[in-house]
Amino acid sequence: MFNEVRFRDEAKFSEATFVGKFKASDTDFERQATFHEVTFGDRADFSRSTFGGTTNFRRATFTEKASFFAIQADDFLGFHDVTFADRISLYGATLDHTTYFRETTFYGPANFQRTTFGKKGVYFRGAHFHEQADFSQSSFGGRIFFDADEQRQSTQFEDDLLFTQATFRDDVSLVGVSVAGVARFDQASWHGMATFGTTPTVERSEDTTTFAGPLVIDRGKFHHDLELNGVECVDMVSGESLRVHGEADLTGAQFIEGATFADGEFTSLTLDKVQCHENPVVKLSGADVRRGSIQQVAPHTPLYDFTDARIGDVAVTGTEETAPVFETLLIDNTRFDGFEFIRARRHIPDSWKLHQIGNRFDDVVTPSLSAEQKESVYRNAKNGADAVSDSTASAKFFQHEMRYKRDALLETTPTDTPLRLRLENIGARIQNQLFQFTTGYGERTRRVIGTALCLIFILFPLLYGLTDSLSSTELPSIYQGPAGYIELSLSAFAGISPRVPIDPPVRYLLYVESLVGTLVVAMLVLTLTRSVYR
Repeated sequence: MFNEVRFRDEAKFSEATFVGKFKASDTDFERQATFHEVTFGDRADFSRSTFGGTTNFRRATFTEKASFFAIQADDFLGFHDVTFADRISLYGATLDHTTYFRETTFYGPANFQRTTFGKKGVYFRGAHFHEQADFSQSSFGGRIFFDADEQRQSTQFEDDLLFTQATFRDDVSLVGVSVAGVARFDQASWHGMATFGTTPTVERSEDTTTFAGPLVIDRGKFHHDLELNGVECVDMVSGESLRVHGEADLTGAQFIEGATFADGEFTSLTLDKVQCHENPVVKLSGADVRRGSIQQVAPHTPLYDFTDARIGDVAVTGTEETAPVFETLLIDNTRFDGFEFIRARRHIPDSWKLHQIGNRFDDVVTPSLSAEQKESVYRNAKNGADAVSDSTASAKFFQHEMRYKRDALLETTPTDTPLRLRLENIGARIQNQLFQFTTGYGERTRRVIGTALCLIFILFPLLYGLTDSLSSTELPSIYQGPAGYIELSLSAFAGISPRVPIDPPVRYLLYVESLVGTLVVAMLVLTLTRSVYR
């Protein structure tokens, strides 16, 4: 009808009804174009048309398919209170100015694939999508608004919402949006702030953003902040391999079926007051969290899975119902890089065992760590504590590391192990056990003193007495009897020569005790030094 037509002046269609097909493909609207209360009874085709001036579709009705394929809009393009009864396509369109879809109803699929929105922004406030809305591979040069304002309701999506591989170069707000189907933002690139939700107020309860279906933001790149606070996700949330260079704020988010942010990189991650209902697990396995906070509150406290993850300067807090918070963190091969254990002390179990989780999570996850894995847990924790000069935590974790190292030697020695290796492991276990018994792994000064007293007053006097009774030569009279044996033991332990010569074999035993005494004194100095340093 208007194919390849050029409108040099204003094109105005007011209160018109087009019964048949409306064809305006390859048409050039050089100035303002107005479609006020127009009804398109059949297909409307604006493919590849150019709109040079302000274009308004106000209270228009598209009964059949509406095609705006590859159109070029150089000025404002507005759809206000418009009804699309069938599908609409803006595939490949270039919209350089502000674009409005206010209070517009889409009864059919809406195809915005590969659409380029300019720096002036696009508004969908109050829009209602009954079927799939597809913005895959689209580019948004300005701000994009799906949220509600003071007078209008928020945007509703009753089917899927797709932003796969989309590019957002400015801020995006989805506050108050409701999505019944799958919401996909996988492989999208975000250069501005991404606001998926905000903490609802009593006056503005419509601010709650709800995703009834899965929310997928896998491999998304956020160059600015990501706000998911107050979001309600009824189905699973998948955000694997996310890259957030700003602050990722999940304060007050509700994940009914749990969430996964595995292998993500977070410059800052806030997990305050997150609630999980049916599936309490939030997976952060393999994630790199440089700083942030975790505040646990009842009743639907989540379990954060930090397997193979790295935790930086993260503040941990909780309440009476959730303490200790570390029982809600799954730690397995987790590295601590800047984490301050001293600040989180009241939220760590009294036993300092990080690998144990609370009994309330037994139904959803049952970690079964080998002794070697537990050894790795505490070696990483010790190294993390050393990095922030927390000697107390380092000492506690070192003791656990050594205990599980001993148990690991037993686990890694099956019956078919070569004899030489079995003997080496047995020797290492004995050495480990002695280290624990005599010094508490270098952390118990009283054990060293107790060991020294046992050696001086019990073990070596008995050995001297037994050797003296079996030897062909007798000890000098001043060293005979229990008192003499103790005096001999004291002098040997202190490295002092006997008052009179001693014949073999007791003399050889004196050399042994002198050597043992030197070692015990060295262990005493070690434990005292560590105690003073702490």
